[in-house]
Amino acid sequence: MKVIVEDIPPEGLHLQSSEEGDSFFREEEKLSFRSPVKIDVRVAKEGNKVLLSGTVETELELVCSRCLEPCRHSLSSQLDLIYYPLPSKIEGERELKEEDLLVSYYREGMVDIREEVRESIILTLPLKPLCRLECRGLCPHCGRNLNEEKCKCGNEQIDFRMAKLKELLK
Repeated sequence: MKVIVEDIPPEGLHLQSSEEGDSFFREEEKLSFRSPVKIDVRVAKEGNKVLLSGTVETELELVCSRCLEPCRHSLSSQLDLIYYPLPSKIEGERELKEEDLLVSYYREGMVDIREEVRESIILTLPLKPLCRLECRGLCPHCGRNLNEEKCKCGNEQIDFRMAKLKELLK
């Protein structure tokens, strides 16, 4: 999604888009999208600075980190960015401040938010997706899905290195 800075009116623009999620990612970064990525943003201009705020929403199919079954996960994230024109001379190293994390740059009078949408999706992904909060996962001994059936391993599996300690409790 590209916006030409000169075409932004004084009252700003309201843009909505629905695109296939695969278009934001390279082949090796493949995610399984269950619905298109919905982008709803407001773009305003203050001098040469462009302000962008809005939301990104989609639904993905992930793998549960406990039972390894596929599960759906809805993502919704907020975009709040400030764009400046890319400086002609780039200064050396400097320490970033917190407000620098909200700053991006545009080239040739055009703002492209595709990379920010991609980053927003990645940053909103759960570290350990779950099919449901009460997911019981897999049996560590036989590998059965404990959500579907109870395994016959029993709970008395004791590490042989700790067997002597169990005898002390008797």
